[in-house]
Amino acid sequence: MAPRDSGLSVLVYILVVIFNIAPWLGLAGVQLEMPLLVNRTPEAWALPSYITVMINSCKLTAVIFSLIKHFHGDRIPEAATIYFIVASSSACIFCLAFVWDITVMTNMTERSVPLLVLVSYLGVMDSLSLVVFLPYMAHFDSRYMSAFFVGNGMNRVILTVISRLQGVGESPECINRTLYLNSSSDMTMPTEVIAMYPDPAFSIRVFFILVSVIITFSGVSFTLLNYVSYFKKRRRTVNNRGAMVLSAKEGEALQDYNHMSENGGDKEDNKMLESGKAAESMSGSKGSTQSKTVHSTPHAKPWEYLVMCFLVGLGNCLWYAVVYSISSYAALPYGSKTYNLAVRLSMVANPLSAFFTLFVAPKSYWVSGAITAIATLCTTYLVVLASYSPHPPLEGTSAGEALVVSS
Repeated sequence: MAPRDSGLSVLVYILVVIFNIAPWLGLAGVQLEMPLLVNRTPEAWALPSYITVMINSCKLTAVIFSLIKHFHGDRIPEAATIYFIVASSSACIFCLAFVWDITVMTNMTERSVPLLVLVSYLGVMDSLSLVVFLPYMAHFDSRYMSAFFVGNGMNRVILTVISRLQGVGESPECINRTLYLNSSSDMTMPTEVIAMYPDPAFSIRVFFILVSVIITFSGVSFTLLNYVSYFKKRRRTVNNRGAMVLSAKEGEALQDYNHMSENGGDKEDNKMLESGKAAESMSGSKGSTQSKTVHSTPHAKPWEYLVMCFLVGLGNCLWYAVVYSISSYAALPYGSKTYNLAVRLSMVANPLSAFFTLFVAPKSYWVSGAITAIATLCTTYLVVLASYSPHPPLEGTSAGEALVVSS
């Protein structure tokens, strides 16, 4: 195995970020275009419900794929699978740009069948992308994992910027419309107030084509990471189950180092062993050439794993299950500008938090627990606001708007 550079390559980091922009990019684009789609499809405001049900159903494919990989992992080519997901997602969103407005009569009802079918296929590809892309990151140093999460968060930031340039989410203009009835001319004509949304700067078709191009760039970055020699030097060999494949000497050195760490060896001895025996075995010196698979699992107690799993599960539940479902009820009473600001800042906060872990990463379970506790308090406040909607506390005040946005 070729030795790896000890430093973090900025170029590799950037390519890993671009590569990991692709997961869920297509569906995120569809969701951001929803304010335009609901006014141009026969499903109207029922369209988000249809799409949500289909996406959640498609997530079962990720479970099926994980089971197949667990039992037949050696038969699944990693690079070919990634290329298939990227190419299919790019082609699907590109086709969607030209057929999203086509309708079909089913049971005497007009339906956007091409739109729903292609979005379902996007759901399958996006569900598979995370369970395929994440194991691929085992080829790189663990410090590049933050790039994985930055990329996953950046996709929404990029789409938010594009949708903002397009004009999605602009406040409507309320105008009075006169209702002409069959009555005498001396009677006062009734009127109604309707919302007139401004036309977007560019069409839905152009938006979807831009999304397809971005996914293609992710495929190009994967090609560079996987086949260009400069980047291959910074990869490590893993098998299809994610375990590092080391030579016999490398495996013995790693096991000795772990054994000394478990027995409380001092830092100086650990450094000597790591820089001496491990580095010597990795330098290509003559010796045994047999390969050995080593599962480099961090040493942690069972309760520590349980606590961390609980914190991760709670954090995901708060964000994806609670905040997403009540955000409109909690923030919209303070105005559309406040709601749009809260949504856009939340999308920016995700990649920024992942990027900052490069420099400041919590290594204590107590710190992680404190961060989760703060997130729980903020979510509780949003739940309270949603329960009082449409007249939450501090409605119409700057303090109320600041609190809901910061939460």
